[in-house]
Amino acid sequence: MTNEELISGYEKLVADQAEIIKGYQNLVKALPPTPPKLFVSGLLGETQDLVNKLDSTEPKDEQERKRLVGAKIKLARQMLGLKRNELAEKMKVSVPLIAAYEQGTREPSIKNLVSLTRILNTSADWLLGIPTPTLPKHTNGLLSIPTLN
Repeated sequence: MTNEELISGYEKLVADQAEIIKGYQNLVKALPPTPPKLFVSGLLGETQDLVNKLDSTEPKDEQERKRLVGAKIKLARQMLGLKRNELAEKMKVSVPLIAAYEQGTREPSIKNLVSLTRILNTSADWLLGIPTPTLPKHTNGLLSIPTLN
C-alpha cells in the first residue's frame, strides 16, 4: 500500500469516525449517565488503530507530511467532539485557517501549535510526527542519555 493510498484510506476512516462519534454523542444524550462499555471500548479500539496507522506512516515528501499533520489535528478535534468553528473560536482564528490546517495546505504557527496542543490535549511532537525520546535507562549504575527512536 502506498502512502497516498494510506492517507486516502485514513481520510475515509476519519469521516467514518466522525459519524460514529456523532452517533455516540446522540446515544449518550438519550441514555442514562453510564454509556455502554462495549460500544465505548470498540470506538476507542478503532481510534487507537487509526492513531497507530498514522504514527507508523513515513511521509514521502513535504506535502504528505503536512497532510498527516492535518489528519492528526482533525482526528484530535473530532475525538473531543469539537466542530471546526468551535476550535477556531477557542483559538481565536478563522474557520478557513482550521480547514487549511486539516487539509494540509497550511501549517500552524508556533503560537497556534501551542494553542492546538492545549485545546486538543495532545503534544506538539505527536501532531508533527516527531518520535518521542525513550526514557533514560540505567546501565551499570550509570544513567544513559535518552535517544530518539
